[in-house]
Amino acid sequence: MKTKKSKPSKKIQVVSKATIETAERQREALILRKSAMDYDQIAEKMGIPKARVAGLIRKAILDIPKEEAAEMRAIEGERLDEMHD
Repeated sequence: MKTKKSKPSKKIQVVSKATIETAERQREALILRKSAMDYDQIAEKMGIPKARVAGLIRKAILDIPKEEAAEMRAIEGERLDEMHD
């Protein structure tokens, strides 16, 4: 008895327009933050609440490779230190 070889299934990932827009906003917020803008400035530039900026940046940092995330955490730490000096 012969058995049919099944073709490997190709998984198709469906990404919504909203997901893409969110990823783009995360990227934009992170780029602005890396350019030394504070959360208030980013919020004003992007036309969104400051709390949303914080969420976008936090999520963006979680999504980037570990080496880049460590660099961004170091930058954020330095900025916090400067705020308390």
